[in-house]
Amino acid sequence: MARPDSKEEEEKEDKKDQVSLHHIKENLDSYSKRKLESLLHTLINAYQLTCFERDLLMEDYASFRDEHENLEQHNYLVHNKLKELNKEFQSLTVKNEDLQKKLHMTKMEA
Repeated sequence: MARPDSKEEEEKEDKKDQVSLHHIKENLDSYSKRKLESLLHTLINAYQLTCFERDLLMEDYASFRDEHENLEQHNYLVHNKLKELNKEFQSLTVKNEDLQKKLHMTKMEA
């Protein structure tokens, strides 16, 4: 059964086990061939994972860029439609005011 703070202790141990590249460079002569091979495999795996993640990000970026272009085109069309509808609304408002005036004049004459 794990203690509640075992995760914190595990993280502290991981930090202790972490080695910087500077530390490796300074102590390179003291590492055994097996440790260096293990380090090499770890670095290669990390590099491959980084390349894979970069490729995924680039695919996402391309997809987002395409989506952005589509949204820009849609925005342009909607903006033009809005201008058109505003002009139509203004025209209808003027016609409505004219009809109200005519109706009022007709009522006054009757």
